Amino acid sequence: MVKKIISLLTFFLLIIGLFLEIPIRLDYVFESPSLNNPLGSDDLGRSLFMLIWQGLSFSIMLSAVALFLAFGLALIFIYFIFSSLKRDLWFTRLIEAYEALPSLVWGALFMGLFGVSASDFSRVVLVIIVLSLVQLPGLYKMLRAFILSEQFSFFIDGAKGIGAHPVRILIKHILPQIIYSLSPLLVQRGMGLFLAESFLSFIGYGLRPPLVSMGLLLQRGWYYYSSAPYLLIIPGAVVSFVFYIMRTKLIPSLQGGVKAQETDQ
Repeated sequence: MVKKIISLLTFFLLIIGLFLEIPIRLDYVFESPSLNNPLGSDDLGRSLFMLIWQGLSFSIMLSAVALFLAFGLALIFIYFIFSSLKRDLWFTRLIEAYEALPSLVWGALFMGLFGVSASDFSRVVLVIIVLSLVQLPGLYKMLRAFILSEQFSFFIDGAKGIGAHPVRILIKHILPQIIYSLSPLLVQRGMGLFLAESFLSFIGYGLRPPLVSMGLLLQRGWYYYSSAPYLLIIPGAVVSFVFYIMRTKLIPSLQGGVKAQETDQ
């Protein structure tokens, strides 16, 4: 019950963070952390606490949408490719060739080609698409392995025997069996997308101001590090703390749910 309340509270805080209006106060430019302003202010006098709240909310939500899109695309590819072993072989070889370059290199390349003159909204959409495409090969291989492990189970043979459609077999029978095992891995993939978005924004290939994300906050902090080091140190510490909580609390909790589910079965 407590975990559900904490999860709902976190979700609502993230939603609220997306719609924060952060005022520009030129009288408080580069104000160091103090009792009145615990985390200080940036070069426009904006509260760093509010910026981190909004940037963290935006980065997490953007990563979640990109992960959901990549997961859906991976399922579609699996459905069309598994009907033919030859297509599955060729697509697997294509993914291996695609993974010859690091995913962040592909992300920077795509953003450099298509995101130079994009508007703010178009750039957000493009970042989501690019992140999902960057994550797609790994998700496809992971889903493929899980689905192959369940493909020859007795209940799958029974569903095929009564003439169930392949889409129904995939969604109704296979996914419920693997979703618990997938959840910790999906969280890890989401963390990877969070880092990818932050890195692309930090080097100038991702989001751009006036949008706020953790990558943009780190970029601005790096620019003003000599005069206001807290602008880099505090957002970096927040990112590290979020990853620490997810690795030590969330993922082990999901893995515990997987073991409990396997024990019940």
